[in-house]
Amino acid sequence: MPFIKHTENRLYHYCKFKTAKDYILPSNNLLLNSIVKTNDPRENKHFVFDSVYRGMTLLEVQKKNEEVNVLLRKNCKALCFSQDYLHRWGCASSQMWAHYGGNHTGVCLELDMEEFIKENPTLDVSLFRKVTYVDYKIRTAFDPPNNNPFDHKEIDYTTADKMGLENYVLSSFRPQHLNYFYFTKNIEWESERERRVIHFGDYSGR
Repeated sequence: MPFIKHTENRLYHYCKFKTAKDYILPSNNLLLNSIVKTNDPRENKHFVFDSVYRGMTLLEVQKKNEEVNVLLRKNCKALCFSQDYLHRWGCASSQMWAHYGGNHTGVCLELDMEEFIKENPTLDVSLFRKVTYVDYKIRTAFDPPNNNPFDHKEIDYTTADKMGLENYVLSSFRPQHLNYFYFTKNIEWESERERRVIHFGDYSGR
């Protein structure tokens, strides 16, 4: 068999057979799901934040942190694809078939990424990115400084009080750390070679 060069332009979307038959193919639409339904527990956990604040107790800061975690996922939906990986086709991953393809009984749809973007003119391409995979190792004394994936993001609660917490998170804090919160997964999922669409809003179709 001749060598076939893989291309960045191929996207693969795994799903159950019933999902493809009843929803995707009849309407030619792909469905967005809540970000909390993704498979990496890191994406569903409550993040811990460093805080800049004045006049609040530690307990009050912890409560604010809980509110921030809720706001980070507010109306956040995702559409996930796989891509070709090294010498492997993106449609030929046993792991992907087991996790997303109905345990090998489902469907893998192949899309042309350029055509997908053209057919969805309202798509915010800045929120259509590859996932970064991070090795969350325990930091040792031999690691260089500022190279710790566990570094916490800092919330300025003094500014948040002036702007209003929801406005601050949605208009400032969340956009500043998009990659960290929505396009980063544990290195254990690296073989998925995921590229995803993130959408903030109530829209649930393609």
